[in-house]
Amino acid sequence: MAKKVRVLIPSVVLLLSSCAVIMGTPEERSQNFDDWRLCHELADFTFKYDSEWIWHISNEVEKRNLINDEQCISVYQSRMSQLMKKYNLNATPLTFKEALKNKKSSDV
Repeated sequence: MAKKVRVLIPSVVLLLSSCAVIMGTPEERSQNFDDWRLCHELADFTFKYDSEWIWHISNEVEKRNLINDEQCISVYQSRMSQLMKKYNLNATPLTFKEALKNKKSSDV
């Protein structure tokens, strides 16, 4: 039994690291998102506070000139509302503009 556990752990680590290679980096992946998904993911990663993802998605939002896009803002706000309700939080989520500014404040 002990030998099986030792073999299983390196296999799991190898599998996880190969998934990261196949899926790509946040920069590569965010470039392939359509506009709707990009705005949706900005809300998800802002909610989770994953600074690396926020940074890359914010850059992509800026590149695509979606900063003032009403549809993108609406998708972001809708997703944030869903997350707040799902986790039953009584807090005010960051707005779309604040999420983009958040990236700039952590930009070093």
